[in-house]
Amino acid sequence: MSNRTLTILDTQIDVEYSDPSLWSEGALGRAYILESKIIINDTLKDDLKLLTLIHEVTHLISNLQGVELDETQVTALSHGFYSFIKNNLEILNEDLHKVLLSSEDLQQA
Repeated sequence: MSNRTLTILDTQIDVEYSDPSLWSEGALGRAYILESKIIINDTLKDDLKLLTLIHEVTHLISNLQGVELDETQVTALSHGFYSFIKNNLEILNEDLHKVLLSSEDLQQA
């Protein structure tokens, strides 16, 4: 996976995939709230990189919304979101396509 920038709640979040040698042992990713940055362990398999990204995004959303979920809550939600996305990808693609088309229609009006 390559580095990218996500927009979450009107906030630009840089996502970097890097070598975890400078991290604590066993770390999969980190969310840096003040820097609006997520770092994901580049040595993970792609499915675990995605789960870790969802986990770190959940941390950021929690903070941006002032909810301040703890690690157990973030882990539970991120596993639930990952399962939802993975098991319903076709339906989500169809629905997102419809939403995006209707958004374009509204912008053209």
